[in-house]
Amino acid sequence: MKTIDLMPSGGYSPKPRGNPHPEAELVQRLRTAFTGSGYSEALLPVFVDEAEARRQRGPEAELALAGAYAIAGFQRQPGEADARALERIRAIAPTFNEARLAELKKILDSFSRDELSPGELLSQVVEKTGARMEQASEIVSVMFTRRPAEATGLLLRTGLAESWFETLAALLKKESPPLQLFSIGLGFRRGAPGWVAWGAVASESVSVQDGQSLVSSFLGGLGLTPSFQKVSATSKLFIPGTELVVSCRGAPVGRLGLLSPIALSEYGIGIPVLVFELLVGRLGVALGLAEGEEELHHPQFFGEWRLPDEEIAGLLRIGSSPSSWGRELSSKIVKTCTLYAQHPAPCEFKLLEKEVGDKKVEAWLTAEEGMLCGRDYANEIFVFDGNVVSSPAMGSTPLQKEAVSRGRRTGISFVKAFADYASFLIESDPAKPQRIELSSASDPSDANIVVPELVRRFIESKGKALDVSGDVSIAVESRVKRLWTHEQPR
Repeated sequence: MKTIDLMPSGGYSPKPRGNPHPEAELVQRLRTAFTGSGYSEALLPVFVDEAEARRQRGPEAELALAGAYAIAGFQRQPGEADARALERIRAIAPTFNEARLAELKKILDSFSRDELSPGELLSQVVEKTGARMEQASEIVSVMFTRRPAEATGLLLRTGLAESWFETLAALLKKESPPLQLFSIGLGFRRGAPGWVAWGAVASESVSVQDGQSLVSSFLGGLGLTPSFQKVSATSKLFIPGTELVVSCRGAPVGRLGLLSPIALSEYGIGIPVLVFELLVGRLGVALGLAEGEEELHHPQFFGEWRLPDEEIAGLLRIGSSPSSWGRELSSKIVKTCTLYAQHPAPCEFKLLEKEVGDKKVEAWLTAEEGMLCGRDYANEIFVFDGNVVSSPAMGSTPLQKEAVSRGRRTGISFVKAFADYASFLIESDPAKPQRIELSSASDPSDANIVVPELVRRFIESKGKALDVSGDVSIAVESRVKRLWTHEQPR
């Protein structure tokens, strides 16, 4: 309950654009390829009745089911809302009485009839029994004792066939063949779950050779050339000798075959049906999207850490910045430095004069020796190949030259970052005379440039350069005078 005090005040601004997951992006490419090849999309059931799986597989069912997940469910039946329960509840909420217990029993009965979700149950307990929020979950836990899950007779689909039979049987009652269908979704094989692309063609004339041509044409559109190899021991789902393994670049990516007419007849399907499945993860590896399936599925856990230059550049930012009249001062600092950077010292240039309350604030750009600004004052921050470097416009070192010609500009310069910092300090406390100076920058933070810890970790892990340093030598002074007011004569 106390965490409400930690809630931020708000003001979050969403990013203008996000990045798709590589496997989800491949799924979208496959969907486009399927529809462009004449396939209509179907959503196949995720849950398969165990009896249906046995009906389709016949004597092979036990072996096939060894790779499946069975679905079990927990009972929604609470314990009795009796005197013993009331005694336990009063240990949590001392003012709980029999009238409130009766209300609780009504709420639990509605939950048992699936009329309330678990979240709604807690809300009802708070609203109708008067229990506090933190008490409600404890009261509910008293009423529900842990019980083992019970089998439902349902399985999670494992692959291509078990979900197609009922879909094809239903569609053939409404549409004339041929049917050319596809579906993309998760297959839940034990040990190897992942996205699968399934295709089905129901036609009087379709053959295995047609299937090879269809899959070759489909994968060719993605830039892959498949090869086919007959399976030595055909699954009972297929006509013997028609099950083929589909491979790309030496690795299996799926299979195809003609469904057994014995299995089809169980569903009243009297025409040949060609089915094929393509494992999306393996296709992604064959297309070079990742080194392995784990990296493609979960790049956050596996594979090389990549942080594009564009993303790094977007993460770099200026630290403290003015919000009102300080913006004008910041702009004048940048402009004056650009015009008079090489003016010999000692020198000073008036930047701004402003009345703030009963004070007059003046801001001056000053230098006591050398030049008004150091030689690197105008250096800009670039990102190139994971390196973050400051560089003059022409670049002097090989890395700087590469960064300027081929890198990503950030729009952040030493002079702009310092100008914002100095203006921020003067604007924040205008009544206080200040001198803000930056002689040299050895770290980005010295110049009011923020490099997030994420970027620093990435640069260090990749052995890249974080070279944001140089001779900046800029100084700004604020001078404060009191405004005199004259009394009017009486």
